Amino acid sequence: MPASCGSTAVAVKRPASEPDETAGVPPAKVLKQQNGSAVAVPNDNQATNGAHGASTNSTNVANGSNGTKARMTVEEIMELRRKHIGPNVPVFFPEEPLHIVRGRGQYFYDDKGNQILDCINNVCHVGHCHPHVVARAQKQMAELETNSRYLHEEIVRYAQRLTSYMPGDLSVVYFCCTGSEANELAARLARAYSGGRHMIAVDAAYHGHTQLLIDISSYKHNHPGYAPGRGEHASVVSMPCTYRGKYRDPATAGEQYAAGVKDAIEEVKKKGEQVAAFFCEGLMSCGGQTVLPEGYLKNVYNCPEEVVPLVAQPGRVHGGSVAG
Repeated sequence: MPASCGSTAVAVKRPASEPDETAGVPPAKVLKQQNGSAVAVPNDNQATNGAHGASTNSTNVANGSNGTKARMTVEEIMELRRKHIGPNVPVFFPEEPLHIVRGRGQYFYDDKGNQILDCINNVCHVGHCHPHVVARAQKQMAELETNSRYLHEEIVRYAQRLTSYMPGDLSVVYFCCTGSEANELAARLARAYSGGRHMIAVDAAYHGHTQLLIDISSYKHNHPGYAPGRGEHASVVSMPCTYRGKYRDPATAGEQYAAGVKDAIEEVKKKGEQVAAFFCEGLMSCGGQTVLPEGYLKNVYNCPEEVVPLVAQPGRVHGGSVAG
């Protein structure tokens, strides 16, 4: 049951008649971090010339002289954030925060017209504001927005198209609004199917912000502010990393790390509990963009029959969502 905790989008092939708006885009300014500050590294091509859809008249927008709402200053935005946004929602580069006004493809554009290569946000597969995706979303919102309890052609066509890419008997789709919602539903389905309650997850993983998902996400429950820590019905196994982990030989690491999952299952059974599911990202994202060693998930799938449910969610990757 694929489910991402970051931004997601359906990868849509551009029609042959639609121009490639990324063609000829100048090299982006690259964002670096130095002592907590954001630094835009200059190049010879400024985004203020309107390339890739950037605003060409920041002054008019800021002053409101062209009839648009006057743009807030960084100080005004920060003041309102402190007043109305929870303090546990931090700002990147707090010493010199970026005022991002739009995105296009793999780029951000700030209030000064700088083009910045986005290497940290959860960028969708097809980038920010893909014209085809935006047009289809606008068209649907202008026609109908309602729940799925009525008949409508698009939902079944969409489900049919998605499942055509899935292997074997994976043919049923539950559409969810967020990754947290999808993973919460996956856990509930796994518990209903297996009759167990215990969940096993990989160290440093993040699966969502519901209480159940925080219970199994060590990236969250190991944080000092997330008492009381790991959930009662949760176990954590080693991250299968061949760079810094216990097993580093790519030829054998997959099987060796999978053995740790089997050991965790046995420990749960000794306590008289039943494992409901094993959660794993297709690519460890919060854990450091770690690629799973070959054979890891295959060997986990060969665990005892009573732990068949395996939730292989896409990675919430800084730089792009990765399919599981």
